[in-house]
Amino acid sequence: MHQERAHGHAETFSKKSGTLMSTQFIEIGYVKTAKIQVVLYRDLISEQNELAIRFENEYYDGYSDYPDTKIGMLDKDEVEGLIKSINIIRNHVFSSYPEHYTEVNFISRTGFKAGCFSGKDGWSFYLKLDQYDDRSFVWLKKEDSATILELLTKSRDKVELLSNNI
Repeated sequence: MHQERAHGHAETFSKKSGTLMSTQFIEIGYVKTAKIQVVLYRDLISEQNELAIRFENEYYDGYSDYPDTKIGMLDKDEVEGLIKSINIIRNHVFSSYPEHYTEVNFISRTGFKAGCFSGKDGWSFYLKLDQYDDRSFVWLKKEDSATILELLTKSRDKVELLSNNI
């Protein structure tokens, strides 16, 4: 049974009834195959706005010629927590050698995950865009943590800029 993922504040705002919603997708960049965007939702009637970070990855299942697109969302108030979490993973977790199997995860209110787990060959690093969909993994290398930090910092800065100008 497929369970639907939870919605964050921005997605809930974007689905309100009785609105005329404009959605802008502002591309920030890629980490491996995952596209990172800032999303600006604007209710054109009330002139209210909401911002979020969107992760998008195309998945080929081998049965179709067309990809299935996996989406993960992060509310703007969660970005700083994800940046701090990835810094901790980079600076402390990746340099540790646990005796037992260990998992380290950041989880957003929508179920988006960024984390790592220990194995025989060291740490494996990943993004999981939808907590209920095992095909939503984006497998990363430890070195990709620098790229994702750079993109998240750009995303945070873009959110702040847009928040001040709308």
